[in-house]
Amino acid sequence: MLLLKGLSFKEIAAIRSTREKTVRQQASQLYAKAGVNGRYAFSAWFFEDFLG
Repeated sequence: MLLLKGLSFKEIAAIRSTREKTVRQQASQLYAKAGVNGRYAFSAWFFEDFLG
């Protein structure tokens, strides 16, 4: 949800008390599961599924 809200990896890491690298790795895994190539494609995929 934090990715969808537009927070940076650095901001997400601070909120979750983890490293930015961890957030990047988790985001990459999330994108792969969704079959997309990045943050913007993930947002579009999520909202398309949500609205469709």
